[in-house]
Amino acid sequence: MVETRNANLPSQYLGQVATGCYMPRSSITGANRYARTRDMVITTEVVTNPKVGWARWRVASGIESAPAAACKFIAALEYPTGVFTYADQCIAAGTPGSPAEVDMAANATLLLDFAVTIPKGAQVYVWARQFSADGSGVLWRQGQHPLTARPGCYLDLGQNASPPALLNAFGGSPAEFSFPPVLFLGQTRRPSVLVFGDSREEGGTEGPRTPHYDNGLCIGAIGRHFGYTSVAESSSSLNQFTGGSSANRSNRLALAPYFTHIVNAWGVNDIGTGRTVAQFLADRATFAGYFPNKQVIGTTMPPYVPYTDGGRTIAGQSLGTNQPKVREANRAIRAGIAGEAFIFDTARGADPFDRDAYSVDPDPSATTARFPAAQITASISATTLTVTAVTSGTLGYGTCLTEGLGNAYDSSPYYGTMILEQLTGTTGGVGTYRVNFSQNTSWRTMYAGGWGSKDGLHLNGMLAEQVRERLAPAIDQIRR
Repeated sequence: MVETRNANLPSQYLGQVATGCYMPRSSITGANRYARTRDMVITTEVVTNPKVGWARWRVASGIESAPAAACKFIAALEYPTGVFTYADQCIAAGTPGSPAEVDMAANATLLLDFAVTIPKGAQVYVWARQFSADGSGVLWRQGQHPLTARPGCYLDLGQNASPPALLNAFGGSPAEFSFPPVLFLGQTRRPSVLVFGDSREEGGTEGPRTPHYDNGLCIGAIGRHFGYTSVAESSSSLNQFTGGSSANRSNRLALAPYFTHIVNAWGVNDIGTGRTVAQFLADRATFAGYFPNKQVIGTTMPPYVPYTDGGRTIAGQSLGTNQPKVREANRAIRAGIAGEAFIFDTARGADPFDRDAYSVDPDPSATTARFPAAQITASISATTLTVTAVTSGTLGYGTCLTEGLGNAYDSSPYYGTMILEQLTGTTGGVGTYRVNFSQNTSWRTMYAGGWGSKDGLHLNGMLAEQVRERLAPAIDQIRR
């Protein structure tokens, strides 16, 4: 057998060669503000002398903006553990053995060079510090959920005319606050992917699903194979990107030359805010037109349905006002949109029988949840769920837990928490159980949720992982 796919690889280019790169969303102003961070990226191939970029711009509520002025910036890469390589520019700005800050221009992406070789699959810690003396502020990113934090990542945000040294030890526990690079570049012939989208793609409503800590419905599949950058943002829409001024997309468009593929995972917020299907499809074609020399990948939309029973039955999910438009749009997307090379059919993975509903059981043909709706009094310590009372229903393997019906962003218990086995007690009732996420949740009322979703919009972690597995053929198209 002769392998032919390598013949179709792109020519060598300066491209994205790591996972875990994101744009910032948040800012804070005030004199002498600083933000010091330690973030982790994972390389997708051997990288020699990478260029690493950080954004002095952000996107919040779909709007691209930037601080009013430059700030001071210094950065170093930690690989291997305990070995630090400062940016060439920071070394040049300082004195021997004492690197110094450089200017980070407003409304731009700062690219710095690092004289280091890093192997494929390496976990690289990226240390960075912003300092704004004039009050224009510093930027950072807050993940949607504590489980979006990669191990060992920290943010130290404060106000001091003498900010802490870059490599000072961090206190406290890792959290979902960060200022990761938006680019991690090297000379490559492998594909790389820039991902646009909303909360489904920004991730965090389900926690990390893979050893690479890649959050997001499509990103969880992409990150297993290719470098990516995510500019997805919760609550944003495609029409905000295409319908606004050019200034509202300029920094994100400026990232495109470093990628071979572009994913458009917007949709539900456009449908949910009143765009007609025809308008949405026209916006999709407009979006693709911004990337004439790239492979643009479209996505379908998983169900967008209201619940009457927490998603525990198919009958309890109704079409509502949005799902008929989602269905119509998905059919048009599958038929093809001008400028889109192929699609990630995430809707077919979430709703394989086109029932306009989320699966309620690991068996997608089931019409009711494997276990009846349950209301319990319980707590979670590490991976042990302790149940002291069962008001209704039963528990068992595959039961998904939530603190409140229909809340997509539960933090207690974590979104996507699932029972793996019963350890002690009455079968399906009072006793102890092992769950999939280590966490500490105090005593409270909890409910058993459906398999697929808890709010009719975001996918539960388990179903999301099944969707990603079904994206394998589309991922293979990226390789080609």
